[in-house]
Order: sequence, then C-alpha cells, then structure tokens
Amino acid sequence: CNSCHNANFKAAANPNHAGLGFSTDCASCHTTNPSWRPSTFNHDTYYQLTGAHANIKNDCVKCHKGGDIKNTPNTCNGCHNSNFTNSVNPNHLAAGFSTDCASCHTTAPGWRPANFSHDFYPLTGGHAAVASNCVKCHTSNNYKTTPTDCNSCHNANFKSASNPNHVAGGFGTDCASCHTTALGWRPSTFDHNKFYVLTGAHVNIKNECSKCHQGGNFNNTPNTCNGCHNGNYNNSVNPNHKALGLSTDCASCHTTNPGWRPSTFNHNTTSYPLTGAHANIASNCASCHKTGNISTAPTDCNSCHNSTYNSTTNPNHVAGGFGTDCAKCHTTNPGWRPATFDHNQFYVLTGAHNNIKNECSKCHIEGKFTGTPNTCNGCHNGNFNTSVNPNHKALGISTDCASCHTTNPGWRPSTFNHNNTSFQLTGGHANIASNCASCHKTGNISTAPTDCNSCHNGAYTGATNPNHVAGGFGTDCARCHTTNPGWRPATFDHNQFYGLNGAHANIKNECSKCHAGGNFSNTPNTCNGCHNGAFNSAANPNHKALGISTECVVCHTTNPGWRPSTFNHNAIYPLVGAHANIANNCAACHTGGNISNAPNTCIGCHQTDYNTASPNHASSHFPTSCTDCHSQNAWKPANWNHDATYFPIYSGEHKGKWSNNCNNCHTNAGNYAEFNCMNCHKKADMDKEHKGNKNYEANNIKCLECHPKGDS
Repeated sequence: CNSCHNANFKAAANPNHAGLGFSTDCASCHTTNPSWRPSTFNHDTYYQLTGAHANIKNDCVKCHKGGDIKNTPNTCNGCHNSNFTNSVNPNHLAAGFSTDCASCHTTAPGWRPANFSHDFYPLTGGHAAVASNCVKCHTSNNYKTTPTDCNSCHNANFKSASNPNHVAGGFGTDCASCHTTALGWRPSTFDHNKFYVLTGAHVNIKNECSKCHQGGNFNNTPNTCNGCHNGNYNNSVNPNHKALGLSTDCASCHTTNPGWRPSTFNHNTTSYPLTGAHANIASNCASCHKTGNISTAPTDCNSCHNSTYNSTTNPNHVAGGFGTDCAKCHTTNPGWRPATFDHNQFYVLTGAHNNIKNECSKCHIEGKFTGTPNTCNGCHNGNFNTSVNPNHKALGISTDCASCHTTNPGWRPSTFNHNNTSFQLTGGHANIASNCASCHKTGNISTAPTDCNSCHNGAYTGATNPNHVAGGFGTDCARCHTTNPGWRPATFDHNQFYGLNGAHANIKNECSKCHAGGNFSNTPNTCNGCHNGAFNSAANPNHKALGISTECVVCHTTNPGWRPSTFNHNAIYPLVGAHANIANNCAACHTGGNISNAPNTCIGCHQTDYNTASPNHASSHFPTSCTDCHSQNAWKPANWNHDATYFPIYSGEHKGKWSNNCNNCHTNAGNYAEFNCMNCHKKADMDKEHKGNKNYEANNIKCLECHPKGDS
C-alpha cells in the first residue's frame, strides 16, 4: 500500500501517523474502501483499554503525550506515579507499598474498588479488630520490616503474664504453641500431654503445677519417675528396692496408678523364669539373692546347687565325671526328679551295648565317665589282636571296626564287602575271594597293587598268540581283557587305535602286513607311511612327476586298488567349457608336471592367444582380464560390444573415422575409462562451432553429455 499511498500516510492527522510512529503497513488497519474508512485498528492488540482507559480511548494524547506512541509506558506507575506518591488513605509512599498498582487495583475509575488482601498474614481474632488501623502493627510505616512472629509485638504481654508466670516458668516465646489470636489470649490451648502425658496419680494434680514444677521452674523438671520419686524408691520395704539393687527404672514394674499398685513386675519375663521348685520360693527373694544384690545373682544351676552335685551318690556325679550343667539331665522339679539323662545324647547304645546299658562299669571302668573311649577299638582292641578268621592284625586290616561290623553280639554278621572297596572281585578274582593271601602275599592289605600287570606280568611276558612283548603291546591288560579266567574273551578292538575298513579290513587278521617285524608301537598311521611305493609308481596320473600331495586321503578312500578316486578339480579350479574337454589331460595346463605352480588366471595360460588375437589386443591395449569379454567355452562369440555398451564407433558418424586403434580415443593405455574427444575434435574448432552456446564447455565429459551417440 505504502508504495502508492505514502503521501496519505504522511498527511494523516487524526491520528498523526508519522508523528506517532505508526507502521507503514497500511493493511494492518485499513481495507481498500474509499477514504480509508472504516479503519480496523484495534488498540487491544497493543494495550487493552478497560475501565477508565476505555473512557479516553479516542483521546490519544492523554497517554501518548507529544504524539509519541513508541515511548508510551505500559505499566500503571509509568503514567500514575503522581497518584501513588499523593495517596493518603493509606499513604502508599510512607507505607512502602509496591509500585505495581495492578497488584491491588483494577482500571476502574477512582482506583475503586481496591482488591488488596492481607492474606500473606491473615488478620484474625484481635488482629481483625485493628485491620483498618495499619499503624498498630506497621509502627514505622515500613511494611517490609514488620515482624510476623507473635513475641516481637507481644513480648510485653509475655513478660507480664502471671497465671501462670511465663518467664518464671521458662515458657517458650512461641505464643502460637498455646494461644490463638483471640482477644485476651483466651482460650489457651496448652496441652501438658504434648510435653509429658499426665495419667494415673499425675491426673489428680494436673492443676497443681508446683507439685512437680517446684520453684516455678518448668525447664528443669525431671521427666523420669525416679527423678521425682527417688524417696519412694529408697524407703520401699516390700521388697526393699535399694537393698536388692532393683532398677531405678520405676516404669519397668509400676504404672502411674496411685500407691504404686498394681505392680507389674514378673520374674518370668526377665532373663530367669521361676518354674518348679523355684516357683515355690518366688516371694522369698533372699533365698536366691542372698547378698541383696539382684544384678549379681547367678543364672546357672551349679552356682546355687553345687553342694547337691557334690553329695549325690546315685550316681556319684563327681566320681563319674558328670558335667556341672545340671539342666542337661534335670528340670527345676523338686527333688531333681525325674532326671532326663539320655545316654544316646553322648553315645548311642545299640546291639550288644544295649544289653549292658544298666551296667555302667562295663564301659566306665572305675566309675569314671570322662575318659571312656568312644571308638570301637578303644574298648575292643583285644578282640582285634586275637582275631584269626581272618587274622586282622597280620593282614593289616583297619582298626575302624565299624567299617565291617555292627554292634551285634559276636561281631556277626560282618558287613565287609571287597566290592565296595576300590577293587571289585569279579571273574577269576571272585574264585579266590576267600583266599586273601593269594593277592595280599605280604599280609599287608594296604600295599596290595590295583593294576593287572603288577600281579600278572608273568602272563604278559609269556603270551605268544600274539606275542605281547614282541608286538610292543601295552601292559594295561584291562584295555583288551576282562577278569574272566584264561584271559578269554579278549576285547581288543583295533578300531580304538586305527579304524580298519576297505582294503585294511581284508587283512585285519594279518597283523604282520602292517606291523612289520612284529613291532606295534612304531607302525605309521598315515597312508603314505605304508603306501609311499604306490605313490611313487603311480602312472595315471604320475603323482610324483606332477607333485601331487602325499596326503592320500585327499583323493582316495581305503577301497582296494585306490578306486574310485575322489579327487575333484572343481574344488580347486572349476573345469568348465573348453577346460572340461581336457579334464584328464593334466599336462595341458600343468606343464612341467608341477601342479602347485599352475596359474589360475586366463592370461597365465593364454598369453599367446592374447598376443595373436584379432583385433590386435596388445596394440589396442585391451585388458588382460579375458573374462570381461570371453567365456571358457571358446573365444567366440566374444560378448564385447562397444557401440551398444559404451559409444558408437562402428556405426554412426564415427564409423570409418578412426584407425581401429583404441589409442585414438583412449590415450591413457592404463585406464580405458578415460577418453579424449579433443584428440580429434580440436578445441579451437569446437570453440568456433559452439560460439554463442552458453552451456558449452571444452572438456571430454561435457562432450559425451551433449553427444552421447556421437551425433553432431
């Protein structure tokens, strides 16, 4: 708009657009209606005009003084600071009120109603009565430093309080802990239970503060029973608390009921319950607490009853070496009956032992219980030494009787079972199971060998079918034999050492075929180790001349006659096309009879074909990667097609225009991806021909982009 109507903008007087700094974007306020009417300017988009502002919305200079719109303030105080400084009810300036008028006022005329709320400090009770008299609290006319705690304003009331005397009583100055803001400090909300719960006899004197708070001092009043009632503790006679050393923690036995009754002391809840005979003397404390000191009374039986222990005769505890832990056998029943002694807790009495369980002296010689052995041999070593069937001592049998015997009388049945040991008796061994000396020749069981050869080396050296020594057989008999008599059947399995299949299976019973000289330990386990002669004499193909690997299994199985051969040339170099036709003519490729050095690239064998090809591959600098154009079937047809694949040189405008030499265009013989149009199409000529063509650039890539088919 302004490009055409700037003169209207500058001449506008109502309002003065230029003077007031209005935007030159006419469409922000006007339509295209004649005379610029109606105008759509809306003051609310900048500053809403409400209340008293709405009354002067057409009198712009009231706010935009001097016609300056840009610098008109947008805060209340920016325009109304004089109202703020001249206010008297209340005096805003003296009271330190905020200049943020909107925090209390709206834009209503006359600043009424004001919505100031004293909610940051609610005015209730006595405060509500002076709500309109600000200086009652804001004495310095400074609202920011007015205290918010009770005592700062009411300390005089605190000091003058006499019922009760707050200062003398050491009351806290946190008035709100007991009082509300109600006039006259009533009702008071003090609750003694917040400090010390008043129950029982304490409730009876809850209004007689001096009974506990002596001297009117509340701070130092004790909060433990004994702190007030130590006199009662010292004067108690039933029982005498002080003499007995009872705890001064009164609450452990008493409540706050008057007269200290009922007492809740219960000996059974302490560390020593009173049962049996103890219950009979529960009220006679001195019977146990002889010194009058409860804390040192013993809790073990013997400390009180050692004389009973020493004088007992049935049985004689001292002579029998019984322990002094009475509770192991007795309860607290009077007369020590019944006794709960159970011999099985110490040593289980079974079998023959059970037959003499009431004849203590049979085992506890001289009535001594502590030194009685708890092993079989400790009592029965005589039986061990005199045993004859078998002679335990001579054979070195273990003195751990329980390993073979139970406690049955006569040591029968014996549970010894050789098969449960580390050497089971089977086969030929089972036949001599009762003849211990056959194996335990020295009479010492612990040193009997557990390997076959230690006993049977004579059988090993005397073996002839086959001769074990000459054949170098191992002395681990169990690898081939069981414990059957006569060493039969033998379980030797050649496949555990070397699998016999194919031609090997045909000679499995002719050991000397492989184990020459009867020596088994040095027999080779590789094909060539035995068949090197066959390798050297092989003629179809000549393995040696061709340098074929001596690893026979690469091509052959163990089938007789080395047939079928499993060699597969395709696993190394696939023979397809023309190569398949000479698959059996190894020397055609492996010249000189050396397989390992045969090339695996086309040019490696076909350099002559490359050099004599038509077109002349060498002079044309064709790549030596033959498979780019040829298959292995034959050199024809070649699948290279320059015209269809790259660029028409045998047709179109380039036909007959080059010398059949690739170097005409591919000037870099090492890289046929590069080409040079300017070699024939001189730059000077091209510059003239393309004169006036703004897209023309004299470079090879641009030539191909514009002339992909070589046309002009």
